[in-house]
Amino acid sequence: MSELPSNINLHIPELRQAVQAVQDPKRFAEAVKQFMNASYLGNVEFDRLWKLLRWKANRRMRYTVLSPGLVFDVSNLICIWSLTDYAVNITSVEVTLNTAAFEIAGDLMYADDFITRANAVVVQAFDTTSGKLSLTGLSLRIPKSKSVYLSLDSKPDASITQMAFDWRYQQLEGE
Repeated sequence: MSELPSNINLHIPELRQAVQAVQDPKRFAEAVKQFMNASYLGNVEFDRLWKLLRWKANRRMRYTVLSPGLVFDVSNLICIWSLTDYAVNITSVEVTLNTAAFEIAGDLMYADDFITRANAVVVQAFDTTSGKLSLTGLSLRIPKSKSVYLSLDSKPDASITQMAFDWRYQQLEGE
């Protein structure tokens, strides 16, 4: 094991500051830069805080569903995660349609698995307005080992050829 730097304890407050700053990207980047160049191998407090910081960091997932009306003809369900490897906290959702003239309505849901949808839970209404949905400041907790999906209420108009998603979420440690 590497020898710890003599000033290791001086950097622990900076790491705590970084953990608290994960919601503010600029503060987060500045706090991380303060301790990234030092060697902290073997320090239990550092390892614990670094793991927490890594888990709390915001993640992003973007994709596009083409011809959601045709998708609806096959199934009104759009799977987002077939099974979560960890609990997640969805912090924002942005949806943009290719047209403002039509809307999509549905619910964000999770269940024990996608095939049976046993123990289904509605997490959030999911309705666009003028071709857009923007939900920010969310705290939608999804437990570990759940299937997450969108359930459409009705068939989207054929004029909607693209539905672009932008999800921001955090992995939740120990859940």
